[in-house]
Amino acid sequence: MKIIYTLLFTIISTLAIAQSYNASGKIVDVEEDNIIGANVVLASTTDSLFRVTATNKYGNFVMENIPQGSYILKVSYVGFKTLKQQVFVRGNVDLGFVTLEVDEVALAEIEVVEQIVMAVQKEDTTEYNAEAFKTNPDATAEDLLKKMPGVTSTNGKISAQGEEVKEVLVDGRLFFGNDPNAALKTLPAEVVQKIQVFDKESEQSQLTGVSDGQTTKVVNIITKSNMRSGEFGKVYAGYGYEDRYAAGGNINVFDGDRRISLIGQTNNVNQQNFSNDDLLGVMGSGGRGRRGGGRGRGGSSNDFLVNAQNGISTTHAFGVNYSDKWGENLDVSGSYFFNMSDNDSRQDLTRTFLRDAQDFDQNYVESDSSQSRNMNHRVNLRVDYKIDDYKRLTFEPRLSIQQNNGTQTILGQNIAGGSPLNTTDYFFGSNLSAVNLTGRLSYRQRFEKRGRSFSVSVNSGYNQNTGNSELLSKNLYFTNPALSDTLDQNADLNSDGWNTSARAMYTEPLTEKAVLYFDYNASIKRTTSDKETYDFAEATQSYSDLNLPLSNVFESDFWTQRAGFGIRYGDRRTLMTVAGLGFQWSQLNNNLTYPVQDNTTRDFFNLIPF
Repeated sequence: MKIIYTLLFTIISTLAIAQSYNASGKIVDVEEDNIIGANVVLASTTDSLFRVTATNKYGNFVMENIPQGSYILKVSYVGFKTLKQQVFVRGNVDLGFVTLEVDEVALAEIEVVEQIVMAVQKEDTTEYNAEAFKTNPDATAEDLLKKMPGVTSTNGKISAQGEEVKEVLVDGRLFFGNDPNAALKTLPAEVVQKIQVFDKESEQSQLTGVSDGQTTKVVNIITKSNMRSGEFGKVYAGYGYEDRYAAGGNINVFDGDRRISLIGQTNNVNQQNFSNDDLLGVMGSGGRGRRGGGRGRGGSSNDFLVNAQNGISTTHAFGVNYSDKWGENLDVSGSYFFNMSDNDSRQDLTRTFLRDAQDFDQNYVESDSSQSRNMNHRVNLRVDYKIDDYKRLTFEPRLSIQQNNGTQTILGQNIAGGSPLNTTDYFFGSNLSAVNLTGRLSYRQRFEKRGRSFSVSVNSGYNQNTGNSELLSKNLYFTNPALSDTLDQNADLNSDGWNTSARAMYTEPLTEKAVLYFDYNASIKRTTSDKETYDFAEATQSYSDLNLPLSNVFESDFWTQRAGFGIRYGDRRTLMTVAGLGFQWSQLNNNLTYPVQDNTTRDFFNLIPF
């Protein structure tokens, strides 16, 4: 019973925390006349939550979806003193009449006939007015967005209202696929009229009109009407000390629904400007872990995808984005990116240890240098066909091709009393490539009855990783030569895999807020790997000694089927409750053929409540 009580308490507490409320009020002057267009801001005192709106023609304002907590209310209007007061939200809050006092000094010093409203709240959408924020003449949409309250940029990732922005739309349409950085850096700030920040419902919810609780934080850039047909862009170049250079630009051709954008850059001043999947390699500062003369280790295929590297990079990048409507019912958008980065990194380390028994200082010195070249081609396409008002077909393929080659050299030495104790000479080189192809085909249909829908989607993918690496590590101990050793290896890696999955879902409304759904999922995933590592043999003077612990050949299949049903009650704007039950069967088949023969088959049956 104690466990049940604890579980119930946890559920009730979670629901209480998730509950959100509304805050409303009426802004008036001392004579209780309505103040129209007053700027109202509600900011959290504990996190980055931010709500902005403006009063309507009756002086009223309403802010929705406010979590429980402490806030600062700020109300401002030209000619009146700015009002600040603390507000505690523990339920729906009605502030009643909020009175602004006339600022006599401000009225005497300024002449303002109209104030630009910074932002307004329209249901769950925050809409910023671009004209209310000052930017430099060469600013991009990213520079403009960073000036807006509630929006932050960290390590190249844009966050709004505490959530990472996953998509950037331009006039409601995808721009540069799912790469928000490319979209924001391409458009100049001067073409932007408004920026909307909202939680985008899933495609299933948009079609049926019933929320399923799955949302994505999205930025929608609304361009000025006179900029929707024409050509615009920018070009920049610079050259300086020690042959440092940077050049780039973008060109945009907008003609109604047809939009073509080109973007490019080249530099050797370490402007890498990539997404995580633009880089492939095992070289760099991460994953070394070798200090004080220890034996080094080579890279791993798990390190294929890395973040931006340390050191100095020379970068060349080019991209093109295309978006158009082919007829009344067919939307087509696609993009292509090419990135190449040459990275050079060097680190010099000196450590001094405590004096030893002979009263000698002991020092460790190390020089670590690495070079790598990463190349990436990325192609995205989306074809959305509206069969009629009730049916929609979507096809989304994606192709990524990556190549990397690099080397890393480490020279380290321990010295005591002017004499070397031991030295480490480490070299690692690799040449790797990867191909990743995915595709999704979706069919969705809604019916005349709101909430009734049927959808089916098929996903498929293929990936291949190939490469080879060299490792040479020499450790020499002068005080005890018997501890000295040499590791000389060569490894080949070949792995590939494919997967296919399908999902079907049917929803049936029970009441205005309750929806019953049934879904079925099936998938299969196959992975194969062939890795052979050879040690250098003195007898043959070649890499002919197979290293069994570092070699394997295997094939793995994983099947799953799941069927279930559930009920969703409520909506995302207040409180949504979902309860369901699923039954899943899965089977794992492993076939290890090297270094030993081993076959494993396991079946799993599970009831999955939530």
